[in-house]
Amino acid sequence: MKVDPNVVTYNTVLKGFCDSRKLDSAQEVLDQMKVAPNVVTYNTLLKGLCNFKMVDKALGVFDRMKVAPDVVTYGTLMKGLCDSGKLDKALEMFDQMKVAPNVVIYTTLLKGLCVLEKLDKALELFDRMKVAPDVVTYTTLLEGLCDSGKTEQGCELLAEMKDKGLKPDIVTYTSLVTGLAKEGNLDEAINLLEGFKDLGITPTMITFRSIISGLCKTKQADRAIDFLDYMVWKGWKPDEKCYGILIRGIASEGLAKEARELLKELDARELVKKTWAKNFASKMQRDYKRRI
Repeated sequence: MKVDPNVVTYNTVLKGFCDSRKLDSAQEVLDQMKVAPNVVTYNTLLKGLCNFKMVDKALGVFDRMKVAPDVVTYGTLMKGLCDSGKLDKALEMFDQMKVAPNVVIYTTLLKGLCVLEKLDKALELFDRMKVAPDVVTYTTLLEGLCDSGKTEQGCELLAEMKDKGLKPDIVTYTSLVTGLAKEGNLDEAINLLEGFKDLGITPTMITFRSIISGLCKTKQADRAIDFLDYMVWKGWKPDEKCYGILIRGIASEGLAKEARELLKELDARELVKKTWAKNFASKMQRDYKRRI
């Protein structure tokens, strides 16, 4: 007995083509459907197109939709526009939405504004949100503030999060540690890191790298070495990027010989891969020749 495909069947096939990056085939499925597509059909194709930076084609599909778009439709397109550097178009679409925006849409736009360092507009949008911001929303804005050298405002935002009963996560705290380190507030950054355990937060290598980088940029390579020893003492194994930042920091203070010796020691103790040590040494040598 022959069973005709329904909209769920078509949507499944269309999603398979999108996941396989066969967007032309996915479009053909939509064009040849023998049942009416629903909003999920369109959202699936729009997501596939936006994921592969084909936002102009996605807008074309959006203009030809035969059903009313929902909040997912708008969220997908706005993310695609922001990821493609078309923030103004995303904001224009936001103003023309025919459904109420959700927290995901606000967070997407905030990220787009922060990436372009339009912090005033980001804060303005945040203040007029019509839904409650979540941890991701706060973290997105906090990261944007810290990246732009406005860590003090980031700290205020962290306090506001806590006042509203939200629990900051590792991304939130790492953004703040990184911001403090970039601004040279190393003691404050390290103190915040040392309080992670009491907060139930597990630091990542990104957290550690930001502090090592901050110490090296402020010509405190000796303190960076002590900090790395502290990491090991606490049971954390520094990765090659941590060691690389430290070695470059030592060399930047006019201690090229000591930097090379540290690299050799790390190689001998098998704390880094031999291929990495060899490539890093070659790159340091090239950098040195360019400076002389």
